[in-house]
Amino acid sequence: MDTSFLSSEDACLWEHLAKLYASENHLSITASEIKARIQTACLLSKHKINIPAAIMRDSKIVAFWVLHIDSQNHLNGVGPCGFSNLISIANERDLLALVNGSLALINQISPENVNAGLTGPIHTSVLVSRGLRLFEDDFIPFSMPNNKKALSDVLMSLGFVKDKDMIEIVYEHCDDNTILVESNNKILKRLEEIEFIKITKENIESYLEDITDCYNISWSNNWGYSAASVTEFRLAAKNLSNFIGMIAVKNNCLLGFTMMALDEDAKGVYGRAFFTGVLPNYRRLGLSPILTTKLAHIGIIDLEVKRFSVSWMLEENLMVLRTMKKLLQGGSFFERSYRIFSYFPLNKLQLA
Repeated sequence: MDTSFLSSEDACLWEHLAKLYASENHLSITASEIKARIQTACLLSKHKINIPAAIMRDSKIVAFWVLHIDSQNHLNGVGPCGFSNLISIANERDLLALVNGSLALINQISPENVNAGLTGPIHTSVLVSRGLRLFEDDFIPFSMPNNKKALSDVLMSLGFVKDKDMIEIVYEHCDDNTILVESNNKILKRLEEIEFIKITKENIESYLEDITDCYNISWSNNWGYSAASVTEFRLAAKNLSNFIGMIAVKNNCLLGFTMMALDEDAKGVYGRAFFTGVLPNYRRLGLSPILTTKLAHIGIIDLEVKRFSVSWMLEENLMVLRTMKKLLQGGSFFERSYRIFSYFPLNKLQLA
């Protein structure tokens, strides 16, 4: 058993990784597709060093993740080193080897951070580019694998601890659910000086700087936050084939916004509610629910969106979760959780 570091020349290893992914997630993918996904994830990472690392046993990949190494923290509340795109069978020996091999590499490249810990998700997001802020490819709602209990159990047996759960709500609309598409008149009266403006690909450029500022101010204190740039928002808007948004403006100041990406399959139009934000001084006034209901009215009534996902929400953000569940209670919905684990060596494992 050994640790390998995949390169563009390792055609055989990428083939093995594609087979492992397919067998563990029941989703087919080619070697070239998984290679492109992993390389894109490395390219878009904010970390300085991003290394695809794999454990080989009997000439086959049995555990894999992308190891991220840096000298500084890029995400609020998250250390300088981490992992993503974990693909593995739930085998303690294999995952132990992957952790030890990664710690050894960190010790070699950035020894001051070898005890800083590793943080990352255990869901497999290789096929789902919606997790990338630039939307360089079509997003794929509803296909993100849930946390695997067996894999979680093995990681916890090795000393990993739960850091956060990110929550997604998957919703199927019912025409009787008027709560979602009709704004509360009492709340509207409180916000009567605020103008609500529909956003599309055609007019978003005029508001990009304000949306970016609102996003960064709204989320700067949240766990996992990293600053967004106007360039990133512009690229996302360019790369998404279709989207709608709603912004709230008062005295030429953007107070809040919410966005939904749209696509279509054999079942009809579907969406993913993603970027959102409300300035701190305008929270708890009902602005967020009004933005949601106004956007939902356009999506559901005008564009006939019947299915969508709302993501990502931190599990401790109870106010947001309660609000969304209240708005969606007239339809059919369920939650999916995606766990973020942290591991702090503290001499629990020996460096390989």
